[in-house]
Amino acid sequence: MERSFRRFLVISPGARSRRFQAFMAMDAFDEAFREAEGILDAWDPCEADALSSPWDDDLCHWRDEGFYRRRLDRLESLTRPSSPWPFHFRGLLRLHLGEFREALREFGRPDRFPVERYGWMRYGAGLAHLFRGNASQDEAAEQFAAALRSKPDAFWSRGRLAEALLCLGRERAAFAQFDLALASQRSAGVKAQIRAWRGEALLWLGRYERAVRELDRAMDGGSQLAICWRGAARMLLDDRAGAEEDLDRAVGLDPADGEALVWRGELYRRTGRLREALADLGRAVVLRAGPWARVNRALARAALGDAAGMREDLAVLPCSILGRGRGRWRGPRGSDAEAVAALEAAVRAARGVRRAEPYLEALWRRSGPAEAPEAAKSWRWRR
Repeated sequence: MERSFRRFLVISPGARSRRFQAFMAMDAFDEAFREAEGILDAWDPCEADALSSPWDDDLCHWRDEGFYRRRLDRLESLTRPSSPWPFHFRGLLRLHLGEFREALREFGRPDRFPVERYGWMRYGAGLAHLFRGNASQDEAAEQFAAALRSKPDAFWSRGRLAEALLCLGRERAAFAQFDLALASQRSAGVKAQIRAWRGEALLWLGRYERAVRELDRAMDGGSQLAICWRGAARMLLDDRAGAEEDLDRAVGLDPADGEALVWRGELYRRTGRLREALADLGRAVVLRAGPWARVNRALARAALGDAAGMREDLAVLPCSILGRGRGRWRGPRGSDAEAVAALEAAVRAARGVRRAEPYLEALWRRSGPAEAPEAAKSWRWRR
């Protein structure tokens, strides 16, 4: 396989970021580090984004644990006291493995290198704080802000800073970060991705009509990420045909997009297509798409009369999801009807959040025992 990679790089060298990722895939770390330094020398944010996704993945598209563990072992065998790269990439691997304390230790080591060149690596520390839980969101925001002092046009850091600020309840400051991100970019493609991110944030907050307008603009600019989120917003606005069109397209473009599968599974569940819902939601569970796959699957199973299956999903859901207002779950001794009420209350409270990251719970835990906003409210009565 390595020989094929190297032959491809000779025939079609392509963008420097792709060469960097190819060398990382081959565990050719010396060559990867040289490419990474070249990316820093040229500094184009479109290329530099790859330095935080070295295996062409992200924190929502997971590989098996062994993939990350093997690469961690190989990187730990390197001694590079004059380079921050082994620490940065080991930190990213530990994030994927859920080792957040160890990740923070790794991300702290590049601090002894020139901050003007490497300070953007504080992005990884920001992620580690976000994923550790709500108590670390202030720290996360500080780390993302520090990363941006090094590279103000690092749009991925600005987008995560916006997320952290939203979780802290600082909505105006969060959307100001999206505005700054847009102003910092020349690439139409990157601007479209930032608009998609902002549209997603509006979806989380229950502002579905505004989300659709923003996501329309993102899709006009070529963003594929926006398709799933527009489908979700359409569903919550009771536009079932539009929602299905978008969600079918999103799943077709990326069958491993767990969030798209969760949303389409929820659409199927809400419209009574329960077997189709179970197929999508089962796939989302396999992909580790987060608790909302199980919330929706539990409701679909309950609607099919499968109380045991519902309770199987219920048993692995975090308590924080099952304690909303009148739908509060009393535990295994509660009735099936109480379980369904707790699950339905969670869906209403979550508004447009179906992403897997647990820190996003802060967006809806503060909202109180709410009815879902806008047209989404009508779903409560439809089976």
